Amino acid sequence: MIRQLTLLAVVLPTALAQTSVTIPCDRDNTLYESATGHLSAGAGPRFFVGRTDQSSNSRRRALLRFDLASIPTNALILSASLTLEVDMFNSPITVSAHRVLTNWGEGTSVPAGAGGGGAPATPGDATWLHAISPGSTWTTPGGDFAAGASFTHPIVQPGSTVTGTQAPVADVQNWVRNPGQNFGWLLKTDEQAAQTAIRCHSREATTQQPTLIISYLAPGQTTQWGLGCAVGTNTFQHSWSAPPIGGTTPQLLQMDGPPNALAANLLALNFDRTGFPLLPGCNLYLPITGLIVNHSIITLDANGAGATNLAIPPGFPGVLFASQTAALDNSPSGYVLSNAALSVLQ
Repeated sequence: MIRQLTLLAVVLPTALAQTSVTIPCDRDNTLYESATGHLSAGAGPRFFVGRTDQSSNSRRRALLRFDLASIPTNALILSASLTLEVDMFNSPITVSAHRVLTNWGEGTSVPAGAGGGGAPATPGDATWLHAISPGSTWTTPGGDFAAGASFTHPIVQPGSTVTGTQAPVADVQNWVRNPGQNFGWLLKTDEQAAQTAIRCHSREATTQQPTLIISYLAPGQTTQWGLGCAVGTNTFQHSWSAPPIGGTTPQLLQMDGPPNALAANLLALNFDRTGFPLLPGCNLYLPITGLIVNHSIITLDANGAGATNLAIPPGFPGVLFASQTAALDNSPSGYVLSNAALSVLQ
């Protein structure tokens, strides 16, 4: 039975005007460990990661790349979700993804049978020795990739869904801004134990090809991020009233805060996706080690709502504004925090 594995970069925030796109894999291949570098699977319907059986005990590594040209180069990447269809599984294993550092190829080789043995490489294929066969070799057999993993994911059983770290976001952000560095990810295991290989659908499969779902803010867009502190049965909400366009004056809005409370609107030019646990149950999403500016002091109304004008300076397209509100209340800490609001200037 075919199973699906979804690798999530971060928990998605509540959307206001962010954009989400689903990008198909535009190139993939399997590197089959071989002293001669003659095996590949450029056009095969499956790719492999891990070690095979005890007889050969050879390694398999997968290459995946996604074309990000449709995303504006000045966009802020919020989240990235890599989805793979796993249709063969031997035992629990952890897969790590590493940035590939060299351009590589996908030829027309198609392995016979289950595909685990590979097929003779064709011109343009990546192999264990070649980035692009037959002339361009890897600096190191098995692929040129960053030593540190961008993200790792334990695969306990086919069909399990796991939530990862923010690391893929940094890779995607870099590739959007520097497309010449986008050679995708290499997937591998610790490669210690035999019979631990997994098999996944490639982009040539008839169903469930690899996809990368990306959520981002383009200039002129805004969104909410994270959760505010609990205030009664609600959570303290903060948002922007309008697109952040240079020369305009949107408002910083609050809802469901402490009634009649004194509050401060805080601004920063960066944000913390995970958030710093400043209070139980809610986080500071502005960078605790960066510059945070107190934009304004306001008094919330009897419903815990407020609005403050924010003049957007012209001439700063692509600049991120992150904001969050802190309000005094009668809780043990003496104050509560809203969620954050993120905007990219246009």
